[in-house]
Amino acid sequence: TWTSLSAGGASFVKNATRGELDAPRPERCLLARIWQLEQGIERDKSLCSGESAPVPLDGRFIDLYKARIRRDERELQGLQDRLAASRALARPAARAASRDAHAPRCFLPMTLLRTSASTFALVSRINIGDTVVGISGDPVRVVDKTIHEEDVHVVVDLRTRGASLTVTRDHRIVVPSAAGVAGLAEKYAHELAAGDVVMVHERCETLVKVLQHRMRTAIWELRFCPDDPVECFPAAQWGILTKGQGQSESIPDTSDGFED
Repeated sequence: TWTSLSAGGASFVKNATRGELDAPRPERCLLARIWQLEQGIERDKSLCSGESAPVPLDGRFIDLYKARIRRDERELQGLQDRLAASRALARPAARAASRDAHAPRCFLPMTLLRTSASTFALVSRINIGDTVVGISGDPVRVVDKTIHEEDVHVVVDLRTRGASLTVTRDHRIVVPSAAGVAGLAEKYAHELAAGDVVMVHERCETLVKVLQHRMRTAIWELRFCPDDPVECFPAAQWGILTKGQGQSESIPDTSDGFED
């Protein structure tokens, strides 16, 4: 693939590899200069040896070319070292970005989603094609579903005064936009801390507790269309036993048949 590169104020083309085409601009500039130096050194060495010179060169010119070769080789070595260091620094960041991009952003199985004004469904019971209610009140369709089998996952407990939720660390949580910016924003669950503000139904609430820990559980990854916020509720696995109103106790009839 032929691509245009520039370095040292000059523009030229070279046969670039796929890695060079996908490289960030600073790295492409380094690659361009390295390639330019390599070509220059190869040309000057060829002239000094007489392979490409139309006429034999004077000894003074040969000395000048050799001095330029040594200078360019020093610069080339320095640029190659810079490129290697730059790639070494970028490699962990690229791995982290790749990991974050593919990290499951999932619900726990005992999470409830609203399916109408008065009904709810467990995430574990929702299937592709089902609809839930978005925060605007409009239906939001489930277009993709992935079940990650039971394993140890990092989860985050989020609690405000009026709501709580547990999700995986990379789950997207809706937060208010920055001051002066309309609409809503989002953060990953692991980015939140006590004191941060999240959206609870249609109002802002402050997180009073954020706890990150490991849990062995299956997790459900859902994709919605449109990608609107949905309201989530924790469903308790067990409940406190209670009883209803007991039967009224009858008052025994103590009438003896006599009147006062």
